[in-house]
Amino acid sequence: MCLSVFESDRGFPSSSGDAVQNKCVAVTTGLQVIQIQGLKPGSYAVAVLHDANGDQKANRNGLGIPMEGFGFSRNPTIRFRVPRFNETAIAVKGKQTKIQIRLNHLI
Repeated sequence: MCLSVFESDRGFPSSSGDAVQNKCVAVTTGLQVIQIQGLKPGSYAVAVLHDANGDQKANRNGLGIPMEGFGFSRNPTIRFRVPRFNETAIAVKGKQTKIQIRLNHLI
């Protein structure tokens, strides 16, 4: 499972090079808990990929539909486009901010 934390719409959600933090962890069954440290107070959006084959890419089929689970902070409804930064941004205040991200599987 890989996640990227963005502080602006630049590169969101797929350009991990534009993220302020990136992290990949081994997947276990059930709820995954991933801690991100060192964020200053502000607005951030989180993109998550269940990288099932470990290639650190969002694999898609011939029609461009994601073949692996993915999700975003604020759990926006996925329609015909990728959600925008402002649709997924959360406020980080103080020492701890907890969020839950639901993975979407389109195939």
